[in-house]
Amino acid sequence: MLNWLRKYGREIMLATVILFVGSLFGIGTISMLGNKKNQAVEKNKKISSIATVDGNTIDETRFYRQFNQVFASIPEDQRILIDPDVIDYYRYDALQRTVGFMLMMNEANKQGVKALPQEVNYRIEQIAQMYKLKSVKDLKKILKQQKIAWKAFKDEQKDEIIVAKTVNGIASRA
Repeated sequence: MLNWLRKYGREIMLATVILFVGSLFGIGTISMLGNKKNQAVEKNKKISSIATVDGNTIDETRFYRQFNQVFASIPEDQRILIDPDVIDYYRYDALQRTVGFMLMMNEANKQGVKALPQEVNYRIEQIAQMYKLKSVKDLKKILKQQKIAWKAFKDEQKDEIIVAKTVNGIASRA
């Protein structure tokens, strides 16, 4: 046996090294391909997310809605003349509002704050009245025309109520 090891020792060592290096290459390749897939997923997430708060991505819809509300306060004929730095400030302001909202939602979740269905329905009725609509059905039609899902709108109103309750609760304790 010892003579056999002496005779084929070099070939055994060479085969062992080749297998070792080959396995490292194979594992590295598989790992790299897996990482590329994960990196592609992460890259897509980075492209679609604006920022994160406590590990949660910011709701882009809420951010753009905040930005549009601020931007809509400027008369249309003056929007063309706005300095790009001012627009960036509006984006920053919208981001701050969105982050604040998310932080309040996180706090509401910790405290277990809920919105009752009656509160959500009342708020929606108030919105319909504010826009001088005849009924909530008219509001639904307008939302459909704007391609806003009714459930998403209702969920947003629910979140608004939850945040308002949380803010009021904090303010009353302060």
